[in-house]
Amino acid sequence: MPDNKKHHYVPRFYLKRFSRDSKSINIWNIPQRKIITTAPYRDQCYKNYFYGKEPNIEKALGLVESNVGSILTSISDTETLPEQFSDDFVILVLYILMQHVRTPYYADMTNELFDNFVKYVFKNEIEQKGLNLNNFNIGIKEPSAYVIGLIVHSYPLLLDLKCKLISNQTQVDFITSDNPAIFYNQLLACRELGSNTGLLCKGLQIFLPISPKLMLILYDDTSYVVGQKPNLNVVMCSDPIDVFELNILQMVGAYQNVYFSNEDENIEIIFDKSKTYRREGKTTMEVYPGGDNGERRREFIASSREDIRTNLKLSFIRAKKRVNRHIEKLLHSKQQPAILVRNEPLAKDYEEFRKYVKEGIFQKEGFLDFLEYKYGKDVG
Repeated sequence: MPDNKKHHYVPRFYLKRFSRDSKSINIWNIPQRKIITTAPYRDQCYKNYFYGKEPNIEKALGLVESNVGSILTSISDTETLPEQFSDDFVILVLYILMQHVRTPYYADMTNELFDNFVKYVFKNEIEQKGLNLNNFNIGIKEPSAYVIGLIVHSYPLLLDLKCKLISNQTQVDFITSDNPAIFYNQLLACRELGSNTGLLCKGLQIFLPISPKLMLILYDDTSYVVGQKPNLNVVMCSDPIDVFELNILQMVGAYQNVYFSNEDENIEIIFDKSKTYRREGKTTMEVYPGGDNGERRREFIASSREDIRTNLKLSFIRAKKRVNRHIEKLLHSKQQPAILVRNEPLAKDYEEFRKYVKEGIFQKEGFLDFLEYKYGKDVG
């Protein structure tokens, strides 16, 4: 078997962190609604040639994983986090973004977006050829490789997020899944216009469990106060209800399998609670009239992914009052922007950086070098 045949979309080192004996892991299979105990963790979350037969993507992922593994170990052992903009922080953010986009769920979502858009735009041409749109799907051959190549260099747009460690002090464990990096937005949970979990969105939150007792949260600190003591990077989670709420996020976000360490975990109760929130579709597409110039009809097509919405409430997170009032006022206005941008200066810096990359002045990985060049100070 070629070395690069089994492509893991959730790394083995990550799943091992949820194994009690360093060999096996417990599974809740969602399609079958079935518990599987002590399954080998090495045999989970992979597909043959998932990123294609060219080894470039798999090797690049492996390089990031080899670095982030030791970072997560250090976080677990010391319950301390890398400093913002440090090399380890950048690697951690890059890994979380890669984990978010490298899964079968994201691949299916990408092809669903593509299929819906192409069929709508070319509906008449396809039907004129005698083809039934319901009989086939239109997609990208290797969507995960395509998405990773497209999105992974956007990681600088997440570097302004604050990172904290949630320390689970309860008797209930955190669970994880085959789609473990959860993008959420409590601030804009009631806003149904498109997706509110884009990389630059106001109120963005990212949850990633890294062990049964530890979870990373990246969040917009201009929108939220996180923790009983905001100046501390470790949040003590002592309420089992909070753990239950976070576990529901994993169940709702999962593709097919949820993974857990403790065989006594009330996994079926978590599943029953999550059924209300699991998404029927992965994407939405809205079409708006754009006028008619007499020769052809114009339309605006807005495609977006379906966000996770679980009515999440956590005792250690609250929205800042000033921001909350502003958002409430905005949500009641007749006209709303398509995207509420979290950090306008960062967005402008990133656009300028991309121009320099195209001109060959900076490498794609050199965003911090660009900031140092532009502002004349070391940000790393």
